[in-house]
Amino acid sequence: HSKVILELDGIPKLMILLKINGRQQVYGLKLLCYLALNVGNSKVLEQERVLSTLDKLGHLVLAQNPDLKELFAKAIHHLTLYQPGVQFHRQPLVYGL
Repeated sequence: HSKVILELDGIPKLMILLKINGRQQVYGLKLLCYLALNVGNSKVLEQERVLSTLDKLGHLVLAQNPDLKELFAKAIHHLTLYQPGVQFHRQPLVYGL
């Protein structure tokens, strides 16, 4: 299903939805994590700045949803493997990966 979402330009649409702050944002971020884990190396993920989005919004979401920490950690780690030269401008969301 992840590859179909990618093929049908679902990532850019999801990124637009994530700009709307609200309760549904958590579900959108969870979907983004699963897409990052299942799609693999994708230019779309890089172009849409998925890694930056997960890092930025992850801090806010994890403050209220600590049970999602492992999912976010895995997604961020996975994305950093495919995006060489990525450097965080502040403290990264996860440690020890």
